[in-house]
Amino acid sequence: MQIHAPASSSQFLQNLINAIADPLLVKDRQHRWVLFNDAFCQFVERQPAELLHRTDADFLPAEQVEEFWQKDEQVFITGITAETEELFQDRAGHTYEVSVKKSLLQAESGELFLVCITRDVRHYKQIERESQQLLQLVMDNIPQLIFWKDRHSVYQGCNQNGARVVGLDSPEAIVGMTDYDMPWTTEQANWYRECDQRVMATGIPDLHIIEPQRQANNKQAWLDTNKIPLHDEQGNAIGILVTIEDITERKAAEEALIASETRFRSIVENANDTIVMLTPQGEMSYTSPRWLDMFGYTPQETLYQHFDRFIHPQDLPFCLGIFSQIATGAADAITLEYRAIHRDGSCRWHTTNLSSIKDAAGQVQHCIAIVRDVTDRRQAEDALHRKEQFLRSIYHGVEHPIFVVNVLGETFCYVDWNRAAEQASGIAAEQIIGKTPDQIYGAGVGQIEQQRLMECFTTHQPLTYEEWQMQDGEMTWWQTTLNPLRNEQDEIYQIVGTTFNITERKLAEAQLQQQANDLQLAMQELQHTQMQMIQSEKMSSLGQLVAGVAHEINNPVNFISGNLSHANGYTQDLLELVQLYATHYPEPVAEIAAAIQAIELDFLVEDLPKLLSSMWIGAERIQTIVASLRNFSRMDEAEMKAVSVHEGIDSTLMILQSRLKAKGSQPPIQVIKQYGELPLVECYAGQLNQVFMNILTNAIDALEEQVEQNAEFSPQITICTEQQADQICVQIADNGAGMSEAVRQRLFDPFFTTKPVGKGTGMGLSISYQIITEKHGGSLRCASAPGQGTVFSVIVPIEQAACLS
Repeated sequence: MQIHAPASSSQFLQNLINAIADPLLVKDRQHRWVLFNDAFCQFVERQPAELLHRTDADFLPAEQVEEFWQKDEQVFITGITAETEELFQDRAGHTYEVSVKKSLLQAESGELFLVCITRDVRHYKQIERESQQLLQLVMDNIPQLIFWKDRHSVYQGCNQNGARVVGLDSPEAIVGMTDYDMPWTTEQANWYRECDQRVMATGIPDLHIIEPQRQANNKQAWLDTNKIPLHDEQGNAIGILVTIEDITERKAAEEALIASETRFRSIVENANDTIVMLTPQGEMSYTSPRWLDMFGYTPQETLYQHFDRFIHPQDLPFCLGIFSQIATGAADAITLEYRAIHRDGSCRWHTTNLSSIKDAAGQVQHCIAIVRDVTDRRQAEDALHRKEQFLRSIYHGVEHPIFVVNVLGETFCYVDWNRAAEQASGIAAEQIIGKTPDQIYGAGVGQIEQQRLMECFTTHQPLTYEEWQMQDGEMTWWQTTLNPLRNEQDEIYQIVGTTFNITERKLAEAQLQQQANDLQLAMQELQHTQMQMIQSEKMSSLGQLVAGVAHEINNPVNFISGNLSHANGYTQDLLELVQLYATHYPEPVAEIAAAIQAIELDFLVEDLPKLLSSMWIGAERIQTIVASLRNFSRMDEAEMKAVSVHEGIDSTLMILQSRLKAKGSQPPIQVIKQYGELPLVECYAGQLNQVFMNILTNAIDALEEQVEQNAEFSPQITICTEQQADQICVQIADNGAGMSEAVRQRLFDPFFTTKPVGKGTGMGLSISYQIITEKHGGSLRCASAPGQGTVFSVIVPIEQAACLS
């Protein structure tokens, strides 16, 4: 605080202004902030040290500073207190209205100060806006049209409905207009203005002026108008308030009521039912013409007669009690059935709809009875009831569960549940009736039942399904059939379900199915065994044939081999003798010379040793092939014995040599051997060689197919062997097209083949698999993928004794 005063006075002044709830600020003549209270610091969200000796320019935008400066100067110069509403922006950037009161204060020294008291008027402004909005909302939602004019009949405003009727976009648009600017005629405008002046002159409201009027939409409307004068505080007329209610619908209703009364009388007179009007005491004041046809009495004969004379004595107390409820106003309408006595003495069933007509005070003035003869219907209902009782006795007497479901749109509700259904499900009918599947069975099972009922409903066809359930700890099977019921409009209104216990049938079916499965399995095993026997016999016969052929070939080959050595010695001796003749008789006689030339002795001497050498090589080749045939067949070695696997593979390759060679444009199949160090292996050598034969044959077939598809393809078979602990592994790989996973999984199945008809039985790999796994305790595996070739792995134990044991 910078005002010159004693310290105690300064502190008192500061405490005094801090007690003021509204923000207070004091500016000196240079517009500097020299004094302020705590409320002002909180208002501007600053500390006192930040505010002292500061100006508006330090905190406010330039344009607002200029505006405040001018207002402050006006107070400084004129000394007149000013109260204005201004916009204030807080530190968060929010702008809102405040009320600022600025007063001039002069110190004892003559120095001028400006005292500014600020008040946040957001709350008051909000209340004012809400009040205006509420008033406008009330005005705009009043169904009447509201206008107000000044004392010269110039419009000063209207509500939303008033603007709409006169064809204006908003109530504000009517300000300054007169009746001549409205959509009515000049005569109407003149009359309205005359009426306005009369009401304002007399001060007496003119109420309920009923008149037709042409509106902005060019439609004729009936209006109920009230004109009320408006006065100022001195009682002078300053304008007029006009309220207008559109009673077009009411006028139309009045006209419709007249037409309705006419139509009603025509309907009553011509109705098939008898209509009777009674007094509250039960006397008949009116009967329609049908009364004569129904009872045999004319309306005049029964006028003001009490109705009780026409009621069967046994039903009279009941009818009197019902009529009393209507006549006293205890009930508005009741329908009852009773027996009535006609003029001819006959007794017939009637149904009557009994109601009352009341006055404005709620007192019953008349009772209306609409009477219909329902004797035929009652007789039909009695017959139907007897039939229903008969059918229901059957329904509850059958041993099969039966239930009934009502169809309401897409909602299904159980309406019946016979005793057999109660026994089978363990659920009483009372727990079922009126409930949906979800309410009975829960969300899961209930949804399934709902879907079944919906399928029957949407397809319009019976639906049969089977399901099982636990009953007394045992699983039972049930078959349910849903049958849709149609009404006369061919709409499904109910679904009847019948259920049968099919547990015994299911057990019989399961036994038959098991027997069929067992028979099928036995048939497959028999076929498999037969094929194996045939294949084994073929292989055995083939082995015996190969062995026999090898034996028969071996004897003459041995004879030839044995004699070739002697023939070679004899030939050398003869050639040496010929050479001696040529040395000692260089000039032979003419006959010998001619013979030498004829037989080309020089060529014969040179070629004969080569010929004998070639014959010797051929004999050795035949001996090798014979040995391979004997090694492959091993028919003379039925018992298991230790053999060289490499010899078996080589013998198999020797037999397949013709398929590995190039043929025409087809390139040869390259065989790469990557043999490891293998010990002798205990096995059935002939059977093991048969496995190698099957695998290699399949590999050659696959490579030949690949060559046919791609002439540039280089077929290749790689054979790798290695010892793995107490086993040996033989891998036979080809670089063919490979196979899919589906084919690979079925590769060892009996009779499965991918080869054309006539080129394979589908038993080769199946038998090979059994030879390796069952006869040798090993494993046969295949790894392949399309485009990646195929690898077969044959793994057998080195010693069979431990494996077989």
